[in-house]
Amino acid sequence: MDILEYVQFYISAFISFFIAPSHPYHEAVLYGVISLLLMFMVRTLFITITRSTGLYHIDHYAHWPRLPWRFFWNLWMVIYDWWQEVFTFGKRSTAGFTNVLSMFSLLYRKGMIPLGRAYALGFGLLMPVGIKTKRHLMIVAMTGSGKTVFLTLLVRLWRSSVFLIDPKGSVTRSLSRLSKKKWHILAPYDKDISNASWNFFDEIKDFEKRYGADSVVGLVEKICEALIIKLPTENNPFFPSSARGFASAIILHLRSAFPEEDHNPVFMYQLITRGYWHKSSNAKIAFDLLLDDMLGSTAYNGAIASRVTAIADAGETTRGNVLSTLRDQIKWLSLPEVAPLITSSSFLCSELKYRDDIVVSLAAPVSDLRGHLAPFSRLLTNILSYNFERITGAKKYPCLFAVDEMQAQGYNEYVEQTVPLMRGHGVQFIGIVQDLEGLKKAYPHSWEGFLGNADAVIWMASNHLGTNEYLSRVLGKTTRSQKIKGTSRRVENERELMTPEQVGRFLEAEKENIIVTRAGTRPLKLKLLKYYSDLPVTDYDSDPDHGEVLLRRLTRFILARLNTENPKETNSS
Repeated sequence: MDILEYVQFYISAFISFFIAPSHPYHEAVLYGVISLLLMFMVRTLFITITRSTGLYHIDHYAHWPRLPWRFFWNLWMVIYDWWQEVFTFGKRSTAGFTNVLSMFSLLYRKGMIPLGRAYALGFGLLMPVGIKTKRHLMIVAMTGSGKTVFLTLLVRLWRSSVFLIDPKGSVTRSLSRLSKKKWHILAPYDKDISNASWNFFDEIKDFEKRYGADSVVGLVEKICEALIIKLPTENNPFFPSSARGFASAIILHLRSAFPEEDHNPVFMYQLITRGYWHKSSNAKIAFDLLLDDMLGSTAYNGAIASRVTAIADAGETTRGNVLSTLRDQIKWLSLPEVAPLITSSSFLCSELKYRDDIVVSLAAPVSDLRGHLAPFSRLLTNILSYNFERITGAKKYPCLFAVDEMQAQGYNEYVEQTVPLMRGHGVQFIGIVQDLEGLKKAYPHSWEGFLGNADAVIWMASNHLGTNEYLSRVLGKTTRSQKIKGTSRRVENERELMTPEQVGRFLEAEKENIIVTRAGTRPLKLKLLKYYSDLPVTDYDSDPDHGEVLLRRLTRFILARLNTENPKETNSS
């Protein structure tokens, strides 16, 4: 007997338990089951081979034929959840992970947010799992946990515009060269990939053109909120508030009283630090001349004069403290590496609302994003978001805001207020943090809201005890029923679904396991999705940090040779 005959024999024997061999449907059921098994084997073999050779795309999986069982299973789970709510809630702990069939019903399809690969009995399966979202997402993952390889896949799959904060520049290097989208890369310390610039004065000009002069003051306020941080724990917010007011007056004055070639943040910094230096070499006189000119301005319905009055009337000590606060928080504008990025614009923020073929990436070292570039990161995030808020009209596919090292921005008042609402304005916000301690430090009063109001939180490897303890509490408690030896009685005990120690072991980086907690439903155990396994080699450049298996290198080499030999055919396709 060959292998097919063995399979047919054992399946026939199994079916005979339910349907007699003489029954007319016995043979039909037999061959139906065999066909399903063959299809499963062919699919598994095909995907395994194409994943290994670099020809597989995660979108392919959903195209394979499958039985229409998911609708009926989801209907059953609605009934089951109702039963638990009515007859179990309040009587026993019911926490638990999503069962295998419910997880299989979350098959990833194009247009969804991919979460991971299915996980069962300790093994990762090939099926990608995804969800549709109505709110923001969060990712909690330490360095080396796989967040970058997952984010690379997510950015490549995104069907619309993208704003990306890329601390190591890895995502940008992997995707930008082969992407069909136009990448605007702001990389102050990497001239090899940097190709863009952005001057917020051009945003002001664009706003004035679209909405009129009255709209400019509101935009300038948003700019100053990003430039000058005001901590929620600050005992005396007078100085940062006054610094914001003076900065907004300077921006409006520069816009209304100076020629267009001076409309840039570098010149603004010169005015704030030196006053009218071109009119007097005496620093005090030069600054007083600037104040006098601003006090006499009637532009923007007197907004300039009203904002500068407080600092003009203040005593020398108070004025000095306000100016010191302002100058300290904008000193990054004087950095030689930053100046070329902020004196002109290769894109406008509104383009991400109107177009689907544009990516804006801020690529800088983590230490700089946590330091002097934090205001620049906040500024880009806030002005992009404000444009989506102001521009009316629905966007077919939302723009992805992927903010890695979210805590590095420091406290961002605008993000705190708008993240729960961004999805309604056409933005899919994804915040990525190393651990919960960093998020708490940046947002001491609202950090838990970022997690609790998210559609999903993806938890990757973490050695941070506080993070693991929090996740253990979120997973909740379950009830275990145990029979007492020698009796017919059973006793029920409550226990944590996973202890903090178990969370840490399960999410160990080398295992590539992840946990996804979701709003109003059970959490998922999944396997990490990786761009260098779940995307074809034509979609990305290989990363030396992750290497590339031999078969994928061979495929890349063959496709590169074919591209070289047939450039006309390739271009026409």
